[in-house]
Amino acid sequence: MKNKKKQGKSACIAPPAGLRQHRLCAAVLLTLGPALSLPAAAQSFVNYDGSTTTDSAAALASWTGNKEFQTDWGLGAMNAQYAYAAGFSGLGIKLGAVDSGLLLSHAEFVTRNVKALAVTGSYANDGSQYQDGSQAWKAGDAFSTTGALSKLNDKHGSHVSGTIAAAKNGAGIMGVAFASDYHITNTNGTDSSVYGVNVDYNYFKAAYGNLANAGVRVINSSWGSADSRDDFGSIGGVAAAYERLQGGNKKSWLDAAADVAKESNTLMVWAAGNTAKANVNIRSALPYFRPELEQNWIAVAAINASSVLPSFSNQCGLARYWCVSAPGSAITSLNINSDTDMVNASGTSMAAPHVTGALGLLMERYPDLDNQAIRTILLTTAKHLGSGPADVPNAMFGWGVPDLNKALNGPGQLLGVFNANIAAGRSDTWSNDISEAALIQRKSDDRAQLAAREAASPDALQAAAASAAVQIASNVESGYGQAMALVQTRAQRNATFQASKKKEDNTAFQQADKAVAANPLAAALLKQSGSGPTLSK
Repeated sequence: MKNKKKQGKSACIAPPAGLRQHRLCAAVLLTLGPALSLPAAAQSFVNYDGSTTTDSAAALASWTGNKEFQTDWGLGAMNAQYAYAAGFSGLGIKLGAVDSGLLLSHAEFVTRNVKALAVTGSYANDGSQYQDGSQAWKAGDAFSTTGALSKLNDKHGSHVSGTIAAAKNGAGIMGVAFASDYHITNTNGTDSSVYGVNVDYNYFKAAYGNLANAGVRVINSSWGSADSRDDFGSIGGVAAAYERLQGGNKKSWLDAAADVAKESNTLMVWAAGNTAKANVNIRSALPYFRPELEQNWIAVAAINASSVLPSFSNQCGLARYWCVSAPGSAITSLNINSDTDMVNASGTSMAAPHVTGALGLLMERYPDLDNQAIRTILLTTAKHLGSGPADVPNAMFGWGVPDLNKALNGPGQLLGVFNANIAAGRSDTWSNDISEAALIQRKSDDRAQLAAREAASPDALQAAAASAAVQIASNVESGYGQAMALVQTRAQRNATFQASKKKEDNTAFQQADKAVAANPLAAALLKQSGSGPTLSK
């Protein structure tokens, strides 16, 4: 579809019974002014030095030929020069990060009016910053930090911050959204902090919540390391990590981030992890278990300068429909040894802030669009990498690398309801062809899972579940037997009902299905068996 105006059009398809809700609704809801056409000012292009020209090629060259632009190869890899030449820099857009502090006196931020927000309160539960129990606290102990670099921090937060929002000042580097309104809160540790059951709900509810309360629209999370017991090589392994994080009859730090996302509609950008596994880490994978969060989640794998997944990066895997890949190898950004020092670093920690900055540019480009529409544009205009159809995300790279040239021209696909409230007197042009290829493929994937579940015999289901046990038994010793029993009971109840078609047998099956749905590990075992998700929501 090209240059088509849609007004109040909706083509919502109800998900088949038994499928997890994936927003199987193709709709565009636009409240428009007179027409869609680019503002006249967009015909004038911005040079690196701030002057303007009508020569687009010259404007682009002024950016790509500048050393400050070139120092982070990731800018060119995402075609950021097109956004800059069009006049976008993140101006007026509030972006933020939860990370290990920022060296506020660094030359890249000393003039940037950074909001290093305070995090205060008291811990909800006993815990510690590190998996070995060091830097521990007791429930009720007070905490108080700011986003500024402290003696408990390392360079990680400063490096990440530089990629998002470092100044365009003619030296060093420039952040992707170099004119954005940047905010940061502190993890109170280093990048070795473990994001497991050891860290606290109250602390991170304040860390994420204070950013959202300040109006931050995108929060970057590159901080920390996974629990050493986590293995993201299989869906069962990811489910085991989820089960462990939910243990202990207490709300986790990840619950805090999820609560903030739901309360504020903030977009959460997550580094996919550096354990070279087939799936993203548990925090990036959360919408797999809680589908309602997907509209606020973006997972980010890393690529190198050859557009190849580095050996350290996790693949998008089960998160492919909400995952992109971004520059994350040999990225130059801030060091903390001095106020001018720079350092190269690699990791998905370096990839995620490229995406956070890119979202800031698009939010300036589309002032009338909500966060979900901006997210849709970022995902569906990304440059496809790797195997498979070019218009469908794959397990390795997800949607591919953000393309800030194509993204200036509207969405490339529709993933659900797309709200655009363009005020009277404003105009805009979206010239990308628009399809629903990924939405159609996702519906097909879900239907295939449903069909497999309906076709599976109880014996096959139990055999598949037993195979799953081999993969995750080492990680999930307690709780596995109960989960396995729930799956087996469900299979038996289903077989009985299929044979009898009696109402009471159907009721027994529905109850067994609800019991599996209520147990994340049991639900994951059922899904891994090839029998699809539970019927219960």
